[in-house]
This record gives sequence, structure tokens and C-alpha cells, in this order.
Amino acid sequence: MWQQENPLAQIWQTAQPVLRESPGGAFWIDWYQRTLDGRPQNWPLLRDVALIDNALWDEGGEALDREIKRLVATHRSGDGTALSRASPVDFDFDEHLQQMQIVGFAEDVAHLDDPAAVAAFSADAEELQEGLQDFLDFAADAGRSSNQAFRSALAAEKLLKELGRCNDAESIRARRLIMLGKTFADMALDDHERARLGEALTNMMDSQVSLLRTIYRKHLALALERLRPLMTLELGEQDPDELLAAAEKLAEMLENADNRELARLSPEARAVIEDFVDELRQQRGALGDASSPEREAALSKRFAEAYGAVAVAYGRLLEKGKPHVERASEGVDWVIRQYKRWDSLDKIADTIKDCSCY
Repeated sequence: MWQQENPLAQIWQTAQPVLRESPGGAFWIDWYQRTLDGRPQNWPLLRDVALIDNALWDEGGEALDREIKRLVATHRSGDGTALSRASPVDFDFDEHLQQMQIVGFAEDVAHLDDPAAVAAFSADAEELQEGLQDFLDFAADAGRSSNQAFRSALAAEKLLKELGRCNDAESIRARRLIMLGKTFADMALDDHERARLGEALTNMMDSQVSLLRTIYRKHLALALERLRPLMTLELGEQDPDELLAAAEKLAEMLENADNRELARLSPEARAVIEDFVDELRQQRGALGDASSPEREAALSKRFAEAYGAVAVAYGRLLEKGKPHVERASEGVDWVIRQYKRWDSLDKIADTIKDCSCY
């Protein structure tokens, strides 16, 4: 855009944090940064923004921001297969820090722009947090006395941590909450875990699972629907150990990215990627400990769903990070193309295994 040094560079750096505070700010940051970098624009989106009703442009403020945010979500959701759009998290590039931040999907919580809706969600989430903390406290006491750790307690701890960061609609990562909740709810179906917990702790766990499902249906129904394609995945003839090894290797590549061929991750994003892999390991461990053919079949299904979620998150990260690296390799372009076509675990597995060999 500028033939020599950008005379507005310092002003632009100062303006970005302010823009990020508004619901539609990400759109303006992306639009202007693309202009500065000489990168292609999303012209269909820009056309729809330009055609927003004049009355809304005149009104400006939050109403205009919400409409721009809605249009961004609409254009983003129409790209790729339903499975490729089922990532449990999204990513944004922080131009100032030059790293990928992990965020939620704005469309999942658009209905929580209403203060009353946010208050209702917060009240329910607070009740769940208190119940989960009670469960963790009692489980810790039981674990110390019996010298054993509970998988359900680890799942509850991760869910509680994610709930703790939901201070407003902008900070809610709805799909991540749902996936963590599903892991915790799975523990309530594990006969071995229930036997280890004992009746009192099992009843506490069941109570929190019931409240969790109520919250999801009441407040996060759209995010549940977005994740539904993951539930169709089947492990089939795939070897879970091979799948896990490929996911671990790709995670290591992503965590070591330096903005040359892969976008650098923020510390929090690296931690979440590590959590993804750790959760897969737990799923694999639970599958190996299945106490019956029926339980093995259920856990195979759950492993396939969790693996699909991790893989789609990887694909989303590569897609969102590509415009911000020095030189995206042909391998990265190939992975993104394949990711957009995913409709089965077999296709996911083929891609992840191939790209983990780079």
C-alpha cells in the first residue's frame, strides 16, 4: 500500500488493541492488514458489509458491530465440509505479538450479546463450577486415602478451568466447553471408574453431568449442532496407536512453529494443543481398559470423535495461520486442501499421517 515506510504504522499498532475490544473489530483489523500486506480480500464479505442498511451505518456503535460480526460468521461457516467446520476452537493472529491466539467461534455465542442471556449463562455456569469444585475436593480426599488418581477428577479439573475463563460472551469457547464436558460425562458411563469412586462420589458426578447437559441445551445449542459431524466418525480399521503417534508428531511441529512456514502459537494456544493430545492419550488409555465389548465399542466411537476434533483444530490453525507466515510450503497448502474435503476418519487419518512425516 505504501511505497516506502508506512507513516501510520505506529497509529495502526496503537489502534489494534482498541479495535479488538469491539465485536466487529476483528473485521476491520483483517481488512486493513490485508490492504497493507497486499493480500487478497474476501470480496463477497466486503460486498455484504458495504450493503448493510444505511440506517444501521448511521446508528453505528454496537448494533453495527453485531451485524458485521454476524456477516463474518456467515461467510466463514460456508467454507469446506460440515466436518471441516467442526473445530472445537478457532484462532486469530495477533499482529502486535506476531502469534496465533486461541479463541471461540463468535457465531456460537452471538445470542449471548443480550445482557440478560449472559447473566443467565453465568448463573448456571457458577452453579456448575461450585459443584465441580466440591467433586474435586472430595475426590482428592478419596484419592489420598486410597493412593489412586481418578480420570474423572482430571476431566472435571480441565472443565472447571475452562469455565473459569468465561467472564463474558467474548471469552466463551463454547465448543471447547462441550468437548471437555463430553469427556467428563463419559466417565459417568465407565463402570470401572464408578466402582473406584464409590457411591457418594458417583452420585456427585452424575449430578454435575446432569447440570452440564442442561446448560449445553439451554445456552450452547448452536455449538452442539456445529460439532455434530464429529459424532458420525467411526474408528473402523484404524489403529488408535498409529493415529495418536501421528497427532503427537504434528502437535510438536505446530508448537515449534516460528512464523516461517507455520504460524507461531501463543503460550495459551500451545497449552491447549498439549491438552488436546493429552486428552487423546487418556481416551486411548480408557479404550485399552474397556471392561466389556459394549464399552469398547462406545470408547472406540469416543476416540474417533476426539481424534476428529483434534485434527480439525489442526486444520483450522493451518488455514488461519497461512496468511501470516513468511512462506507457506506446498505441504501446508496440500493439508489445507485435504482438510476442507474431510468427511470421514479414514480421510483425516491419511492426511495427518502424511503431514506428520514432513
